[in-house]
Amino acid sequence: WALAVGTPVLAARAGVVVEACDVFRAGAPKPEYRPLANHVVLRHADGLYSRYFHLKQGSIRTSVGAAVSVGQPIAASGNTGFSSGPHLHFDVTDSTPTETSLLSVERTATQQQRAGGAAGAGATDTAADATDAAKEAPPPPGLVSGTVKSAAAAFCFALPPASSPLRAPLVLGDPPTADSPLAACDGAVVLLRRCLHVDFVDKVRRAEAAGAVAVVVVNNKPVPAVHTMGWGPAAQREAPPGVPAVMVPLVEGEAMAEALQRGEPLVCTLSGSPHPRRFRG
Repeated sequence: WALAVGTPVLAARAGVVVEACDVFRAGAPKPEYRPLANHVVLRHADGLYSRYFHLKQGSIRTSVGAAVSVGQPIAASGNTGFSSGPHLHFDVTDSTPTETSLLSVERTATQQQRAGGAAGAGATDTAADATDAAKEAPPPPGLVSGTVKSAAAAFCFALPPASSPLRAPLVLGDPPTADSPLAACDGAVVLLRRCLHVDFVDKVRRAEAAGAVAVVVVNNKPVPAVHTMGWGPAAQREAPPGVPAVMVPLVEGEAMAEALQRGEPLVCTLSGSPHPRRFRG
């Protein structure tokens, strides 16, 4: 819809805000601008989503988790992202990337801390207090309350239900881009980096071959959004990987990688979204 920059955008239906991005300033009809559109996504009671793209920077008047009513102003139209001129892209879908998976990350006490706590239990309370403090320590910078925005891969058919999530230690992939077979990582969730020279599905297959139970791919774009990892026609001629895979934003992914490099043990909890797609096919 062609609209002048600054035109009020109203909610077409009542719903809950599940995505709200308001950080981008510019737009152009160039591929590199595709992930740079300010947007709002609402989830509706029937499981559908309405999406509003190319919004003006600084204009969003709501936030994730907020309930909005039909006709409520939520933003102003703009010209951000992949755009040849001021307009509003509005559509309705049965899914949205950030509601395809649930991922949380938490720190755990190191083996040394656990051993120290056990040894000190019969002597003084000091070691036990230190161990408790370590267990309660906040997650690394960049992780908010342990929950990380994520999007499941399009070829990922193995996400466990939210009622019985997968829980396993997080380890760094070696090599980090999976451009060659990975070092053994039996029973772990592997953290890999997005790159231009290895397809997503090949990363996940190599991680699965190395014993990983799930894969977390760190976006290489400095944007808060995450995207559904796809697979091309050639890859689809083979069976999909048998382990779940999700993408996380660069900032949160780098925070996890830095924590692991410092030797801080992290544990991932991963499941499918509690908001299943309305339509399947």
